[in-house]
Amino acid sequence: MKIFRYLTALAAAAMTFTACEKDAADLFSTDPVAPVMNGSTTQVQLTEATMGEQVTLAWTPARNVQGEISYTLHGVYGETDAVMATTNGVSYTVAKSALLDALKSHFTTIPEREHFSVDFYVAATAGELTINSEKLAVKFFVNPNDEAPVLTATAEKVELSGTKMGDQIELLKWTPAFAGIGGEVSYTLYATIGATEFALAEDLKTTSFSQNHAAWNDLLKNNGVAAGDAADVTFMVEAETPTAKLVSNTVKVNIQTYTFTPKVAVWGLIGQVNGTNWDVDAQMKAIDNGLWISEVVTVEGEFKIRWDMGWDTNRGGSFVALGEPFAVTPGGSNIAGVPAGSYYVVYNEIDETVTVYGVNQGWGMIGDALPKGWDGDSYFAAEVAPGIFQTGAVTFANNGGFKFRKNADWGVNFGGDFVSYGTEFDAVADGNNISATAGEAYLTLDTNAKKIVVDNNRFRNRWGIIGQVSGYSWDIDVWMYESEGKWISSPFRVDGEFKIRYNAGWDVNRGGSFSALGTAFDVTAGGSNIAIPDMVGKYVKLVYDPATEQITITEFK
Repeated sequence: MKIFRYLTALAAAAMTFTACEKDAADLFSTDPVAPVMNGSTTQVQLTEATMGEQVTLAWTPARNVQGEISYTLHGVYGETDAVMATTNGVSYTVAKSALLDALKSHFTTIPEREHFSVDFYVAATAGELTINSEKLAVKFFVNPNDEAPVLTATAEKVELSGTKMGDQIELLKWTPAFAGIGGEVSYTLYATIGATEFALAEDLKTTSFSQNHAAWNDLLKNNGVAAGDAADVTFMVEAETPTAKLVSNTVKVNIQTYTFTPKVAVWGLIGQVNGTNWDVDAQMKAIDNGLWISEVVTVEGEFKIRWDMGWDTNRGGSFVALGEPFAVTPGGSNIAGVPAGSYYVVYNEIDETVTVYGVNQGWGMIGDALPKGWDGDSYFAAEVAPGIFQTGAVTFANNGGFKFRKNADWGVNFGGDFVSYGTEFDAVADGNNISATAGEAYLTLDTNAKKIVVDNNRFRNRWGIIGQVSGYSWDIDVWMYESEGKWISSPFRVDGEFKIRYNAGWDVNRGGSFSALGTAFDVTAGGSNIAIPDMVGKYVKLVYDPATEQITITEFK
């Protein structure tokens, strides 16, 4: 509205200046001079909230005219020229309600909820003489009522499904909003979970909102709703127009989250660990360069590492010392000799080594965004390259902050100012707590370049396997990591056909015709699905060489 007032003020000033010029030019003329419409009124908003206001149309007096002068104000719309008022004065003031009635009476086709213009001019009459002013265009917007959007939900209760993660749910719709003098309307969708209200989507130009099962599920999980639980979510839409913000009604939807257990098999610790006795696995998480890392576990005795919670594929060996890698072999001996206590374990599936770290060794993460708060390190990072440390999936239990610290001590720690997911920011010694949002993320600390990356996209800028693998059906990618210029997959079960793709999208993908286990075969962009009928139900590993555009698949044992 400030811009509108500024423009109208300029128009008035310009009209005044022009009138002054004419006065000077006509100072000694005796010819009749027509009135000049004042250009200060060029836009009129006719809404219910403004009907009590008045509108004034003014003009300069006609000059060099003999006798008493009367003025007739005309309005022209389309082909119709109608008399709006007659007066002996040099202005016409009318209530907006009466002006709207007059417009409707004279011009039966005026539209509502869109712009239209009426040209006004004044005719000055004295005796036999009538002289007309130039026309002044006035833009109108007629909306008898400001109308906020009306929000509705397509369902009162929604049960999300982990098997339909990619399927869309169009849960919310609303009617268009109307207000002010028209123009573009944008919508902000708000959601409230518990006591927290937040903008779910902004600058929407449509009148509906949808997202897939996985996104709805993440919405609740990231706002404190446990997997498998249900919560009432209250929605509201705010419409922003050039002149007003109009708020819809609220609707409440009960949304049931799903418990999603990854179907991709993982390595796990099994034995006298976490108070169990060889019956429950402590799962490990994949990170780059073939490393797998456990969360903090309590070791009470012997243990081994096994695949997919079964004994067909397992590793064992002879423990050396804390922080020192030792060799493991398929079916090797139980790992014994680790003093009772709390540790995190790293397995290198390329070098076939295991390293047991004490909780006061290496780079850990601590903060109120993490399960242990500021009482201790909740997660640790493994060195994937000299000076570069990476975590597996980290669950931020709350919105809050965290820092990296070395050897469970505050003598060396890094903080920083988080920018956005996937964007690196400076690792600052003794810096600010790093802000985190509840949910799952993957972190990298580069102590060489002093940079940190927090990412919630597991497959950003990397290759993955997609298809009928490990219980998935073309909906979730299987992890791949880069090593010496090649991309190597985590072990995966062949259930049917599959391909590899980049960045979890279909813009860049590769396929081809499998030849034999251990034999490289050519792949092409957008190539055919890869099929290995003889390996259905078995685990394999895949290596993709971008330099030669070839894939090699071997059986995993």
